[in-house]
Amino acid sequence: MANRGTFKENTAAAQQHLARFEAEPLGHFINGENLASESGTTFENRSPVDGSLLGIVASGGAADVARAADAAEEAFGAWSNLAGTERKRILHNVADLIIERQHEIAVTECMDTGQTMR
Repeated sequence: MANRGTFKENTAAAQQHLARFEAEPLGHFINGENLASESGTTFENRSPVDGSLLGIVASGGAADVARAADAAEEAFGAWSNLAGTERKRILHNVADLIIERQHEIAVTECMDTGQTMR
């Protein structure tokens, strides 16, 4: 990553990226949907860096794991029937999108975990 920025710049960038989650809790991404937990419970995710609120997150339980496992099992048939070249294309596209958003991911994870950016 070419530009790491200062601590202050990276903190501001992370807050900007996380702002889109202020309107509603971050749910579980299952079967292409952002879903609340079955129990409806949430928790505050706070940064170990400064104690700031990063967001409200759905608190998962066994029912949520089962729902995700069922969705994965259902999707497996279609995925396994794709040609290897098509799976490769999809996975390379995912990698390209990660690279495209690497700074956003890095500063957000640094705030979430308290790790420094390398």
